[in-house]
Amino acid sequence: MIVCDHPKTTANWEHVTCDDCRMIRTGAAGWTIARCRWFKSLDEARFYERYGRLPDPIKPVALAG
Repeated sequence: MIVCDHPKTTANWEHVTCDDCRMIRTGAAGWTIARCRWFKSLDEARFYERYGRLPDPIKPVALAG
């Protein structure tokens, strides 16, 4: 798992957002397996909560030509 060490964050109801790198840390309320962890985005946290794993990385598509 990725960890953010920046000191400045903005609090939200269910998570905090790093003011520097924009990563999010989930809170204790409303989360089960994704509780109190750092994620690249809220979508990634919700995916982890639902499926128990991080989403597969998107593979770049080669352009024809």
